[in-house]
Amino acid sequence: MYFVSFLFALIFIAFVIAFPFVTKKIFKYEGCNGLATGICCNVLCCVCAGACFGLWAVLVYQRMDSLGYTSYTIPYTFTFSEFWDRHIPLTWRVHTYYYICYLILDVCVFILLFCCIKRANNRMNANNEVFTFISGFNLTFVIVFFLALLCSMEAIGDDDEKLAFKYYDLSYDGRLFLFEFFVFSYLLQLTGCCLLIFLWLRNNNKLLLFICLGVLFAPFIILLIGLIAKSTFVTDILTPILYLAGCAAGFFFYFKSGGSTSGGSSGGEYTAQPM
Repeated sequence: MYFVSFLFALIFIAFVIAFPFVTKKIFKYEGCNGLATGICCNVLCCVCAGACFGLWAVLVYQRMDSLGYTSYTIPYTFTFSEFWDRHIPLTWRVHTYYYICYLILDVCVFILLFCCIKRANNRMNANNEVFTFISGFNLTFVIVFFLALLCSMEAIGDDDEKLAFKYYDLSYDGRLFLFEFFVFSYLLQLTGCCLLIFLWLRNNNKLLLFICLGVLFAPFIILLIGLIAKSTFVTDILTPILYLAGCAAGFFFYFKSGGSTSGGSSGGEYTAQPM
């Protein structure tokens, strides 16, 4: 068993499961308005993720085919830095395709969040009910952390991949933890984006829209710099840390706007509109 990745997988799973109960206790919202919409939104995001990274795989295979390779397997990696640490052929093209598809995914995620939050917003009576949507949206992340937990327990995983880690003198436990940290940071970033989009729709403040776009896409610039410089610290550590800025911005503007009771640009309780 890989202890570090096992421990943090448990912590992250506990966080996702406890999130709706903790926020309900802190923000004192009633009912479950938006919970199902949040779950559906995340499922749609997962479909988009499958499509985007499927596109990435197709682009890589086509490139290898054009160079005359009759058989080629794209090795699984937990982090960006493994592409160059493990001397994968055509590393720069693999990175480029991956970066483009990841960018497309975030555009799709933003559009889905906007559409789903706009729908859920019509049935919410107070700002604090947005946390029911976020709870539903975050729930499916448990699956990712559970799979990482199984990997840390060596219940699943490719033995050849583990041998490759040992051959290239890489820490399997460390890279698995970095993967978990990246996913958790991405989850928190999307939580902040949910709050910013909700407040933008609620208060009709376009500044919040630009802030949301900034915290969602600005880390890509840092990630691109890390890929070009082949910096493990930038791609695997600094970029996830920057994702946390999105979460911080979301909660900052949530509390600044008046928290649970603020609604609309005129203040006071918000009255739900009929569908």
